[in-house]
Amino acid sequence: MSGLESTTFLVIDVDLCTDCRACIAACPRDAIFEPLNVCCAKCMKYCMTLEVDCKREKPAIAVDRCDGCGLCIPVCPTGAIVWSAAGNAACHPAREG
Repeated sequence: MSGLESTTFLVIDVDLCTDCRACIAACPRDAIFEPLNVCCAKCMKYCMTLEVDCKREKPAIAVDRCDGCGLCIPVCPTGAIVWSAAGNAACHPAREG
């Protein structure tokens, strides 16, 4: 691992992501996943009645599983996967379960 990977994290820019899921297929460590939308305050009240369609969020990178190989970067058609020093765990949570 070079110095870049040891001090930064791979993140997905959700504004650029088109949800093609190429990154999910390319990841050898199964570190990129499409999490359930568990933060949707708008639909939580109506989930039982299914009045609001609860959709999945865009893919995210589980930083605890990612080894920084970068194989996801070239397969992204929009360049949405980038290195970031921020590594915001709230935006890119570890996979549950």
